[in-house]
Amino acid sequence: MGNSQSRQQIETLNEDESLAHLTALYSQKVLNQELSLIEFSRKKTQLESMPSKVSLKMANFTTWESMSPTLFSEIAKSVFPTAYFVDMQAFPDLYEENQAQQIIDEMKKYPLINFHLLSSFSNQNLSIWEQIARLSPMIGCYVQELSDQNNVNPRDRILNPPAKHILKRISQIMKETESGFLYLVVNLNPTSLYQMQEFVELAVEFQIPEVQLKSMPLQTNHLNELKMNQEELSEHLIEEYSKCIDTCIKHGIRFIFDDKSLIPQIGHDKVISARDYHYNYPKIPFPLDESLSSEFSSKHKWSSIDGRVLDKSKVALYKKCFKPYHHAIFDYHGEVGGCNFLLEPETHSLGSLKDKSFGEIWNGTKMQEFRQSLLSGNPLDDRCKWCLKNRMGE
Repeated sequence: MGNSQSRQQIETLNEDESLAHLTALYSQKVLNQELSLIEFSRKKTQLESMPSKVSLKMANFTTWESMSPTLFSEIAKSVFPTAYFVDMQAFPDLYEENQAQQIIDEMKKYPLINFHLLSSFSNQNLSIWEQIARLSPMIGCYVQELSDQNNVNPRDRILNPPAKHILKRISQIMKETESGFLYLVVNLNPTSLYQMQEFVELAVEFQIPEVQLKSMPLQTNHLNELKMNQEELSEHLIEEYSKCIDTCIKHGIRFIFDDKSLIPQIGHDKVISARDYHYNYPKIPFPLDESLSSEFSSKHKWSSIDGRVLDKSKVALYKKCFKPYHHAIFDYHGEVGGCNFLLEPETHSLGSLKDKSFGEIWNGTKMQEFRQSLLSGNPLDDRCKWCLKNRMGE
């Protein structure tokens, strides 16, 4: 984060957010993350540290349920003081304006948090999105296809003209404020299979620096609907991915796709060139510019601490998992767990805020047993077993 972001942070401080308050808050978050690393290395299961990362399942598109502002506020008071990353899934998709506004007002109370939203933009209230964009968040536009129709079912995750307008406005605000990060995630279906170039062109038009196209959902869920066999599908994907990569490289856009089997046919160097494109990293609230906390930062280098956290995410290498030491998950009912990979399809619940406080759950018997199972490399959940065998990153 550069000097311009430092000045922006200082200029936006209110009476309750003095520079001293910001630096003290920053120190608290950094020291908490350091403590969690120490406790993990010592194989503790009862922790003094609190979560540094939080994942919130804000809504359910099947049941149309959503997290209440009251529950969100309770969670925020419990974990936001130590958290520097908060993932808010499906917000503000299913929220009425009043409820969305209450949650945004709560978000504004907590500086030095990188809020991450993955949304289909089915909530098309421009004012709500403009306020969110000014919080310098990371926003993933998560869709399945493009449409010219204004009225679409929110469950279908279709990017229609009103949603495009919001996408463009968010991009404009992020450019004006020189902060925040916007990217596209497309789960390909039988329609968007033929719209891949259009998504890339949209990213070029709106100056969106990253596009992710995912074909695995297409191959697992829609293969019977396609009028082509697997070989024909692969040939189509190779041709379209190659065109997309060419466009992205030309315009300085990072491009990622999920089917590694196609890399040899497309060309390894070409794929790596698009995937590893280094755009200017977004200016987001955390970490605090070192010039604002030079004495503390000289002793507690965030780049070094963050590197250690990322290294610990190599679960398949170390055969033990750091997640339940620094990551907490909550669903819209207040169920609590210890890993963001255990939110779907069902939340691996280790307690409920309906029955206990977060502190009681965080160091409760179930959470401690969960940590111990991942330290010993003997988890019960099949999703954990997969990670111990395969996962090499966050």
